[in-house]
Amino acid sequence: MTKKVTITAGMCVLLISSLVAVLMLGNAFGDDAKTAGQKVVLLKDGKTFTGTVTGDKETITIKTKFGKHQFSREQVRSIKPYVTPMDEYLTKRTKIDTANPEDYYKLANWVWEKHSDDSKLLRLAEKDLGKALELQKNYPRATLLKRQIAATLKILDAKKKKLTGTAVSGARPPKVKILDKYLLSDQDIYWIRLMELRKNDKGIGIQFKNDAQNRFIEAMEGSGLPGWDSLKAKKKFRSQSRFKQAREMLLEMPNEYGLLKDIHVTKNPKFFIKFRRTAWVKVRQFCATPQCHGGPKVNGGLKFFVLPGKANDRVNYTNFIILVGSSSRGRPLIDRDKAADSLLLQYGLTPKVAKFKHPKINGQSIKPAFSSVNDPTYKSTLKWIKSLKGPVAPDYHLEYVAPFGMKLNTAGMPELPVVPKDREATDTVPSEPLE
Repeated sequence: MTKKVTITAGMCVLLISSLVAVLMLGNAFGDDAKTAGQKVVLLKDGKTFTGTVTGDKETITIKTKFGKHQFSREQVRSIKPYVTPMDEYLTKRTKIDTANPEDYYKLANWVWEKHSDDSKLLRLAEKDLGKALELQKNYPRATLLKRQIAATLKILDAKKKKLTGTAVSGARPPKVKILDKYLLSDQDIYWIRLMELRKNDKGIGIQFKNDAQNRFIEAMEGSGLPGWDSLKAKKKFRSQSRFKQAREMLLEMPNEYGLLKDIHVTKNPKFFIKFRRTAWVKVRQFCATPQCHGGPKVNGGLKFFVLPGKANDRVNYTNFIILVGSSSRGRPLIDRDKAADSLLLQYGLTPKVAKFKHPKINGQSIKPAFSSVNDPTYKSTLKWIKSLKGPVAPDYHLEYVAPFGMKLNTAGMPELPVVPKDREATDTVPSEPLE
């Protein structure tokens, strides 16, 4: 991926430095998200450069799109990681009081004032205003701002449509995988793997993007924690395996989303391998059938995706997140606090044994997935649920929006949405295949 970089310069001694500063300033607001992982270097004379930084004890070199710039260490006031607008938003989001509508409004207003041309941030701000209005229905400022953002999004979407040429008459639309938009992205999968990572995953593949290890070390140096100002601590961290480094970064900086998103777990951890071998086997056999939650319609607020004959991680992880994020009648399908109360297990037992019974279909009880609590598959599924991180699910930081009106909780919140028991099947799925 090509990375955009920005340079903002004050008075430059050399004419060529002035020219570079002018050229870069024109691109300063173009692709903020693509500069994630870059560093911002502030010189003592006030000049600021953003780019890839290398160096030794005496000098540093900043590599930008327009060339390399070298300075002595004495000229440098500070070197800090570049913070993208999305990273800044996510950091602010973690600090708000979720019971205070004013906090949601202030966050949305910050997006509106600072990034009114960023459709991704505007959509998040729109959701935040929705939260504010849920908490306080009579909130004129939130209502007005929500309307302004909605109008702006329509304009931005229309411009995007025009630029992509989708409205050109006579043009044959490109062939796409029609259901791809219903599945998790690769980045979302990286997030799930990372947030469910545990000690017994030792040896799994880890990749660090955008100089994440050095950014972590720099952040720890400035944290004030004892030991991190010593060369010994940094050397110890660098000598560890990538797996241990990732675990330490996750432990020390659980809310630094800009850093954590650059830790890519490239292989399936054990929790997911066991999911496919235990829980999903029963879900596929009893729940994800065409007559139930695997058909062309959403039934009871729930639908799984089935791709016969193929192992597809995007499909499987999407089904995993639908399973762990769904609830029925206010109770989670996967209860990490009280595993035996998980509706996945309870709904699979006979009505005589179940603590929570599956709703009848056309007046009839469903076929039980487990013969009893002593059923080996019941026990293996229970063991898998207990192996998940808990008692509250982690915040997966997903950008995924569940299709067809499904309500999922993937943000690590203990409260789960309630699916009305009488919800009818709605929203048919397109007939095109997954691939």
